[in-house]
Amino acid sequence: ILCVVLGHLWVHVSAQEPLLVFSGDAVAMFLVLSAFGLTLSWQHRPLGFPDFVLKRMVRVMIPYWSVTVCILALDWILLEKQYSLTQLALTFAGINVNTELYQIDYARWYVTFILCWYLIFFIGMTYIQKRSLFFLVIAGSMFIINYYYIHLPWYQFMAFPSGYLLAKHYTRFNTVIERHSHRLWLLCIGGILGGIALKILIIKGMIDPLVPSIVLMGIKELVSLVLCGAAILFTGLTGMQNKQSAAFVFLGGISYELYLLHGVFLVKYNPFFLS
Repeated sequence: ILCVVLGHLWVHVSAQEPLLVFSGDAVAMFLVLSAFGLTLSWQHRPLGFPDFVLKRMVRVMIPYWSVTVCILALDWILLEKQYSLTQLALTFAGINVNTELYQIDYARWYVTFILCWYLIFFIGMTYIQKRSLFFLVIAGSMFIINYYYIHLPWYQFMAFPSGYLLAKHYTRFNTVIERHSHRLWLLCIGGILGGIALKILIIKGMIDPLVPSIVLMGIKELVSLVLCGAAILFTGLTGMQNKQSAAFVFLGGISYELYLLHGVFLVKYNPFFLS
């Protein structure tokens, strides 16, 4: 969430364009952790559709609805902005598929995206035997269809399947980390440095002439997954040494709410930055 907040703040309010922005990589982490948590929970206790919807409603939709009411009220009071009944119905349903609804706040597109993944997850876990292949095929299909046809501002399509695979092989990963923790520090550092180096090459435009744009998008997603894997590995290795950050633990507990609220108050209603 800190990467998302800093990325949006810097991009929208700073005259100096940053060399590195990790907000997109942080979105990938959101999706990885969402799939990871869902999968572990499902392995412990599979849910029927009503219970599955109820849990997602409590965790995702109630905060989303609460924040939406506040933002719509502030839009009306501060910006004299009103929305049609159709737009209100769509955004309260979590269906944000046009520019005006995206701009209510920075979280609109992500909520729609994650709701799609929740439905895909339930179908896969309930009706599909080869789930890993199913999620990967769906992600690849979404990536291609979005690139060529529907052009929604969605990205990080492979992050959710990656979180599922991480949970599916969680015991194996833990065993490897416990047995090879010293060696994995090198892998962790290498992943971070390598991911940052590739991001710089992409930002500098040094890879663009070499590959088609759709391949470049795939490379960007791969870089994000490498950085997510390195961050997760770093957290695991430090946790094995009984070290943790109280600040990060606290922020992690309210990360979704911060994500829903940060954009409008940092930028949209900020009287010093009207861009």
